[in-house]
Amino acid sequence: MTTQQIEELARQVKTLPAQQQREVADFVAFLKTRTRPRGTPGHMLRPLKDTLSDEEARQMMADIEEGCGQIDWEGWK
Repeated sequence: MTTQQIEELARQVKTLPAQQQREVADFVAFLKTRTRPRGTPGHMLRPLKDTLSDEEARQMMADIEEGCGQIDWEGWK
């Protein structure tokens, strides 16, 4: 969204009653959690450190760049 669009949205939300403003805020919070990909916390990945050789790591990175460069978020449901 452009800055102008965000400002217009804010103006529109300000004209709503307080309860509907809270509903907008709740909906935005819901959208953020729904669309944000869930990951693995870093501390859970630490045990994997140094489990790949340099060559295996290079091959994995090459495979990711070649075949996995695009993520279909809808396909992960």
